[in-house]
Amino acid sequence: IYLLTLCSGAFNAIDNPVRQSFASEMVGPADLPNAVSLNSAVFNTSRIIGPALGAVLIKTVDVGPCFALNAVSFVAVIAGLLMMRREELRTILETPPAWNLLPLPICSMPSWLRVKKPSST
Repeated sequence: IYLLTLCSGAFNAIDNPVRQSFASEMVGPADLPNAVSLNSAVFNTSRIIGPALGAVLIKTVDVGPCFALNAVSFVAVIAGLLMMRREELRTILETPPAWNLLPLPICSMPSWLRVKKPSST
């Protein structure tokens, strides 16, 4: 359980910012606050309605068809992503490789936390 919770948290820590930054590529800067708000509203609404709908479906048709419906919903999302035209996406700026960002936490650390070289006097 702890490992699954850790993996789920790590995935969500990456998934949520990526999803919101992808919204900025699909709409212009003027519509970005509305797009992020709509994306968050749909995501949170589905977190409320999804389990309730799942409970009703499990009660009426059993677990097997619920898994099949879940699989079909993923196929629909993947098909929608594949139908997107890449040339119409808005690239805001070039993203540096991730390994270029690794020294960032060390460089932005306050000076009183940095390890200092001993003086030779």
